[in-house]
Amino acid sequence: MGHRKRRTQEILEELQANGGRIKVFDDIYHGEAYLSAVNRGDIGDNDIVLMFSMDGVQLYQDKTSDCWIYIWVIYDLSPDLRYKKKYVIPGGVIPGPNNPGNTDSFLCPGFHHLVGLQKAGLPIWHSRNKCLFKSFPYLYLGSADGPGSVHFTGLVGHQGVYLCRLYCGLKGRHKQGASTYYPALLKPDNYTVAGCDHDDIDPGSVNGCSPEDYQANLKKLLASRNPTDYKTRRNDTGISTLSIFMACPPKRRLAVPAGFGGDCMHAATINLGDLLPPLWHGLFTCSETDNVASWDWAVLNSDAWKFHGAAVESCKPFIPGSYDRPPRNIAEKISSGYKAKELVFAGPVYRTENIHRTELD
Repeated sequence: MGHRKRRTQEILEELQANGGRIKVFDDIYHGEAYLSAVNRGDIGDNDIVLMFSMDGVQLYQDKTSDCWIYIWVIYDLSPDLRYKKKYVIPGGVIPGPNNPGNTDSFLCPGFHHLVGLQKAGLPIWHSRNKCLFKSFPYLYLGSADGPGSVHFTGLVGHQGVYLCRLYCGLKGRHKQGASTYYPALLKPDNYTVAGCDHDDIDPGSVNGCSPEDYQANLKKLLASRNPTDYKTRRNDTGISTLSIFMACPPKRRLAVPAGFGGDCMHAATINLGDLLPPLWHGLFTCSETDNVASWDWAVLNSDAWKFHGAAVESCKPFIPGSYDRPPRNIAEKISSGYKAKELVFAGPVYRTENIHRTELD
């Protein structure tokens, strides 16, 4: 449990020696938010830094058995230990099969206990030093996938007008007559949907979350006069309700929404892994205004697909061990454990003259 204390001290010494620069970022201890909390005294040497994580699971493969589970991860442990089953603390199980109607009612007992410890402290006996001390748990991060995060962030989610889980202020767009918003940075051609026809957005102009903007918008939402006014303000702010994280004392958590983590797994690997092959094959479902015949990236016919799969598999001798499992023939094993990274990285990279009619990336 002393790992975080030791690493934090080493990082602070490195910052002091290198003029405020860090050579390698390899853990949350290197983050500005964490180090600022340490410097403010919000996180002490004896405190416990926590991550809250929540996800839905299906317990049995062949029958309806969905439920939700939330856990606590202890960031004081080293990365090679903190995610192992014996060190992960179960928080609770929320029964299914439907999504919980009021998630806070299930999370409340766990957060009530956490807040009590944050206010009064957790007495711990240090057997090596033979002393009793108090530890104040610090809620550093809340993590989940996009649909799951709405259950504790209080934000509208990935289909709303302001759909970013980090509350960056990016405004989405929707198709004519549809209600689902998408984070489309470029304005489509011949697009005149009211409220969505803003100009192209430069990715470099998208800022991080602002707790001050969040607080101002939350006050605006809470001042809603009636249900109709609430819906309007919800669309205008991207907030649907208070986050249960706000039950924690401000000194014992990151400012909302700064403590809501991103998701680099689903969008960049699993989701793209599902979407790219049907695009390359020309099998992707499109609207009536589109024409698959015009897709110059739909180049993987049967022969090209087999040739491409064999080419990817043949690169095994040249892949370093750090890549994890070597690539396989996607034409033969697309539904039997084919790695998402092979679709995202190996797919666009290992092309041949047969599939080089356009840039696939």
